[in-house]
Amino acid sequence: MSKHFTADAAAPSLAAQGALPSAARSDVLLVIMAAAVVPLYLSMFRFGGGGVLVRLADLLALALIVGTFWTQPAIGRAFQRPHCLMLMALVLGVLIQGMLMNRLKVSVKEAVQLAFVVVVVTTVGWHAERDPTRFLKWFIGVGVVAMLHTVAIHIAGGNYVRYKLAGDARYIFGVVSAVLLLAWRQAGWRGACGWLFLMSLPPLVASMERKGLLGVILIALGLALAGLLRSVRVSAWIALLLAVLLGLAMFSLEHDALIDALALAEKNNYFVDQSEALWDSNTHRTALLLNGVDIVQKQPWFGSGADSLREQMGVYFSDSRLSNSTHNFFLDNLIKYGLLGGGLFFAAIFTGLRRAMRLSDSPLEAGLFSVYMLFAVFFISDGQAVTVMALLPTFIGLAFNRRPTADAQASCRASATFSSPVSLSPSGALQ
Repeated sequence: MSKHFTADAAAPSLAAQGALPSAARSDVLLVIMAAAVVPLYLSMFRFGGGGVLVRLADLLALALIVGTFWTQPAIGRAFQRPHCLMLMALVLGVLIQGMLMNRLKVSVKEAVQLAFVVVVVTTVGWHAERDPTRFLKWFIGVGVVAMLHTVAIHIAGGNYVRYKLAGDARYIFGVVSAVLLLAWRQAGWRGACGWLFLMSLPPLVASMERKGLLGVILIALGLALAGLLRSVRVSAWIALLLAVLLGLAMFSLEHDALIDALALAEKNNYFVDQSEALWDSNTHRTALLLNGVDIVQKQPWFGSGADSLREQMGVYFSDSRLSNSTHNFFLDNLIKYGLLGGGLFFAAIFTGLRRAMRLSDSPLEAGLFSVYMLFAVFFISDGQAVTVMALLPTFIGLAFNRRPTADAQASCRASATFSSPVSLSPSGALQ
């Protein structure tokens, strides 16, 4: 069997044998719902009340999970993959850590949140792999709507630049621009995605989200570099490109903070002028990075426990306004879970990326998308939406495929017992 499912040759025979699932409207609806979940996580479609933040994305994700497990029993195969099992092991580890550290209440809360994110992203990725063309179209469409909604809210409030009210929703600008640029390379997408990409740049610049803007520029450079390295194996230079991008990111965004942190570390000075840190962002970031590394060094193997970042930072700051996370997703996780838990999390990410790169028929696009997402979260604090971003390329890098993968074909066959035959379009998408 070939690595990818060739729709033109195989679809008629498979449909005739009843090997593919029903093309009922519910199946298409699930793909659309899956495509909408992640853009809605990075949107301002959310409601607060009674100290609880309710995201439209959470409600849609719950409906997606119930609908998928009810109608698509083959989804269980996705949870048997190594990277998913590693993440489930981390969930169990968080619970055990909570019992050992007498932090069971907060550990249960964080374990449930992490498990929910893993189930959501796994389900989303499963649909992206089965119907990549439709998934990518709706992902872009809902992303554009989320982006314009954020712009409209800020303009209505008199904020024309620097969309700080959006919170983690401001990351949608970079994600949409990056996906549009990468999708533009796909056959049949050039016209629409080219114009949409150009239209996405003014809001991206106005948002003043440096990570998104720099990430899109680096993707463009990566695409240019690909043109020069066509004779080199993609997997080899993608790894090199990842290292270069992360290096550039560190020096372009956190250069001063990192240099200052190293200088203070040499003097074993972990305490800064707090009055200065309150108004000087760079001083505060420097202290957070340095203190975060110090916390990891004190509790390297098992970490300090779930939901412990502010508590641990409180040792270094008497002013509670300064006791924040480190603004580095990976360091935040090392603080909470230690080298064992953090290592398991990172191993799951890269195991999933390896699978996506191996199966993808668009390895360049999938690789650059993965690099962009990991680059972005390197400078973002830990949180539910950010965890979704970090795991995103692990599960939906295959959305850039031009046809379903062989694994997706196998999942269709596994569902055949519960559904009726269906044909595929020439692109390989479910009809």
